[in-house]
Amino acid sequence: MNASLYYNYWAKDIRDIYVFNLRTGMDEVEAFSNLFAKFVEFAETDSEGHLFWLVLADTQWKYGRLDPFVKEKAIEIIETGIDDIYWQSVSPENLDIRQKNINEIYIKLKTTNPEPVKLSKFNPYICPWKDGDVFAYHLTSEQSKQYGLFNKYILFRKIKNTSYGMVDQIPMITIFNWYGDFPPNNATMVEKTRVIPLFSICRIKHYSKVITNRRKEKIPKEKITYIGNVQSTIYPLTKVVDGEIEIQSLAWSDFEQYFFMLFEHFLKCGYTFQLSEHKILREDKEW
Repeated sequence: MNASLYYNYWAKDIRDIYVFNLRTGMDEVEAFSNLFAKFVEFAETDSEGHLFWLVLADTQWKYGRLDPFVKEKAIEIIETGIDDIYWQSVSPENLDIRQKNINEIYIKLKTTNPEPVKLSKFNPYICPWKDGDVFAYHLTSEQSKQYGLFNKYILFRKIKNTSYGMVDQIPMITIFNWYGDFPPNNATMVEKTRVIPLFSICRIKHYSKVITNRRKEKIPKEKITYIGNVQSTIYPLTKVVDGEIEIQSLAWSDFEQYFFMLFEHFLKCGYTFQLSEHKILREDKEW
């Protein structure tokens, strides 16, 4: 078990959210108040609450913003051995390493706090595409050659933005059962085109995927062509539960790999490739 101060997700979240608050323009008081409101229940627990104050004190010291109250709380926790008792119960074999790490923090807290670190302002990414925007994606991978789709185009539609991380808004998309040698001139043709399932859980098929790359420069613009905007999508199943609500994610760099992984899955499940009339899959099978 990792014996560092930041050994679990609670500790990492406390550190990251505090720094994030500072980067959004909050002052030290606002950053602390916002953080404490999120972690008040955790901070007041008997078992792990002391971790909140240790992590916060260490983080504030690193960024030159150590609050006297937080410093006092953390030093009291270390001097009374609360963390030693806790660590003895969760990972006694690593107690010596933990004590060494906490002692280093204790020595640091006793020294003069460094000057405040200047932090760059955090600018959240918000996907600029409109809900309903349809794009053609140019297939060029080696896998596309195996399926007769090299240099062809497929179509996807942005359903909506969804939250990623703390404030970013990234696109959720769905893919149509269509391919072509060229991007279509407009998006009206997709209003009657079904979309393909992108994964299933417990036999409930979901038809959307979240694209996680946040920054505009990571969108493969050379592969994407804007077609138009449509406000509705045809789902093959009428009983799909939350067909557009999907939290699994996919990076642009993995887009084609995932797309053709779906093909292999479709074949195993009895789907049939059509590759005619601009359809990728035959639509005589219930999806």
